[in-house]
Amino acid sequence: MVLVSVVTATYAGDDLGHLAEAVASVVGQTHRPLQLLLAVDGDPTPALAALLAQYAERYPWVEVYRLPGPAGPGAARNAVLPRCRGEFVAVLDADDAMVPTRLTEQLAYLDAHPDVDVVASWLDVVDTGGQVVAERRFPESWQEVRAKAAFFCPTANTAVLFRRGLLPRFRYPTALRVGEDYRLWVELLRDGVRIANVRRPLTRYRTGPGYFARRRGWRYAASDLGTKVRAVPLVPWWQAPVVVAGAAGSFVVRLLPAAWFQGAYAVFEKVTRG
Repeated sequence: MVLVSVVTATYAGDDLGHLAEAVASVVGQTHRPLQLLLAVDGDPTPALAALLAQYAERYPWVEVYRLPGPAGPGAARNAVLPRCRGEFVAVLDADDAMVPTRLTEQLAYLDAHPDVDVVASWLDVVDTGGQVVAERRFPESWQEVRAKAAFFCPTANTAVLFRRGLLPRFRYPTALRVGEDYRLWVELLRDGVRIANVRRPLTRYRTGPGYFARRRGWRYAASDLGTKVRAVPLVPWWQAPVVVAGAAGSFVVRLLPAAWFQGAYAVFEKVTRG
């Protein structure tokens, strides 16, 4: 059997019900992973600590690592990535969930596309109660992912699976506390890594009242601007002015009042992702 490691970062503020759903979705995979590494970013609450201890006792292949912090989810994932023993490594955020066939389908995709290094998928967007409210789409082929990366984040962190050979280079930039995944994709693409997406939802991505708030403000605006500027070499020279103009516009939009930003972001999602 192909061996897969799954990495999930969690912290004291996570909803325990959502975390339980995330872990259950890994346990219920048609292709059961070799290991699930739960990286605890900072001191957990007593309830979280008890839940994690329960998982470690029930499933010998679930490994819990407590890390000093909080340092952010990117740093937490980085800390446990060297412990992955699988031939492939998957990422899942603590408030999301895999569909039962996710690993099976992603492994099949990489087997059919040996030139691809990383594969993610479309997402089912769910509300806090778990009801599907939207479908988020991403470009499929690695060529299209590369072409679109300067304009928007072309894949989803919570949905990725990558080959072990990429492990030494797969590190989230710890200088960023938001948008660290988008920056990672751009740096990998600049280094020649090929990223693709399965054309159907294989992960349930949770949204809620804080979704838009996390994507606006000075810190996210600066992170997004810096990433798009780093992505300029990925496009033909004649598209560079369009990328820079779009990056500047995105920067301004992320500084708008919340209601205006939410409307503008919804239009952007509709136009770019369908």
